[in-house]
Amino acid sequence: SLGLEEINIRRVGIDVVIIDEVSKSSFLELMIPILYGKTVILVGDHRQLPPLYEYKHLKENDFSDLDPTISTPELNRVYQQMYETSFFKTLFEKSNQAFKITLLKQYRSHEHIMDVFNHFYQGQLQLGKEGQNLEKEHHIRIARRGMNLITPDKHIYFVDCRDKESSDFSETTSCSNYTEAEVAVSLIRLIESSLKKNNAENDSLPKLSIGVICTYGDQAKVIKKKAPWLYNSQAFDLSPEQRPIISTVDDFQGDERDIIIVSMVRNPRDPSRSKAEFIKAFERINVAFSRARRLLIILGCREYLTLYGKIDLPDMNGDPLRDRHDYPIFQHIINTIQEKGKVLCDTDFLKTEEPANGKR
Repeated sequence: SLGLEEINIRRVGIDVVIIDEVSKSSFLELMIPILYGKTVILVGDHRQLPPLYEYKHLKENDFSDLDPTISTPELNRVYQQMYETSFFKTLFEKSNQAFKITLLKQYRSHEHIMDVFNHFYQGQLQLGKEGQNLEKEHHIRIARRGMNLITPDKHIYFVDCRDKESSDFSETTSCSNYTEAEVAVSLIRLIESSLKKNNAENDSLPKLSIGVICTYGDQAKVIKKKAPWLYNSQAFDLSPEQRPIISTVDDFQGDERDIIIVSMVRNPRDPSRSKAEFIKAFERINVAFSRARRLLIILGCREYLTLYGKIDLPDMNGDPLRDRHDYPIFQHIINTIQEKGKVLCDTDFLKTEEPANGKR
């Protein structure tokens, strides 16, 4: 209807090309739009998701019918490294300071939530405007067994879920944690009840949106199965762009909700023999923790995350002398939550004093 089909971008002579979300774009995806511009402005956050190589989870037998001169397990690992290396990150770190700028004001989240994911930005982020905290109030109050669990004055919570994960990495690269799933569903019901009460008492309060972010796809499937009613709940914002969502970290970049519950999942029976790569992938964890506007609740095993959640955090501007090696990121995050929010226990939200599957 705008007649755009008649525009030949090869002949129009574009002065400026602006490309957004470039941190998760591969070099090949960026080449074509870059070629059309006399000036190119790249906008992105290299502390969040890099490009995602869709064939990274292929198994040995998946290559049996492929041409070995083109693709083998060894070549596939090389392709993955090439594809998932963020061109934007490399360019930003190597560019002269005159050609780049870091935007440090964030407008999405309450200050307490910002304090959590600010650990990934070396504490440099700031609130975007005055009165931002008042705009991000959640008004939720949850009490059980005579104890206040969630209160309107606190916006960040960590729920210590000490039960073990369920996984069979010989068959799949995913896993689940049933106690965390039970806690997530219990939280959704309790939040739903609080929002219904709030709206009954004060119909001027806005409908809040909710999302559950899982570090593994199997966990998202378990929670979806346990909470099918969520998608039709009148307590939450059901608009098309803010509908309730239960999904993985990779599906959430660029999205946001008022309330975010993050399920970390991992707590292996033998931590010393398990791989902790996923919880060390700080870009994905940063995405998960920075999606919340008003209320952030993290579910995970405090002991496991504290002991094994140590990462190599590169300097934001690429200065290797300022890199933080073996940095206990989760310990710092949980300490921040303890200081400005609250650390709770899984049994605070379960029906009985025993975990969901009866195991510790």
